[in-house]
Amino acid sequence: MNDKAEYLSTLKVATILGSQILRKDAMMRLRRQLDEMELVVLGRKYTSPTWVREGYKKLVSRTETITDEEAYLLGLLTTVRLLRLREGGHFKGSTSESPDFASPLLVAELEAKIDAVFKVEFSELQLEASLIESGFFDVL
Repeated sequence: MNDKAEYLSTLKVATILGSQILRKDAMMRLRRQLDEMELVVLGRKYTSPTWVREGYKKLVSRTETITDEEAYLLGLLTTVRLLRLREGGHFKGSTSESPDFASPLLVAELEAKIDAVFKVEFSELQLEASLIESGFFDVL
């Protein structure tokens, strides 16, 4: 089993058992290994608004458009919102490595737009994450 699979297993078990230390450690280690869709899907599953936000940012700013498979996983409304952000901004085709995206102003603008468009989703995820951290709510 590779590190990614091990950390995913650790995250699942830690979430079920309510072990916040293991959960946070697994999430920290996994974050660097996940692509944009994994960030969104697993962020939703394990109630991490940070992961979902990061995944959305990567989907909006990458060169490739959202595929049919990704749209299916994201859902219609989320896909439409992300595509509108791509069309309406100058983020399409930019990457964190490209000079035009390196501007803190562009990064901040994109993050602010994503936060505004997905405000309700992020609020719900944050509430669930707080309940999990308090040991009051079981995700799985």
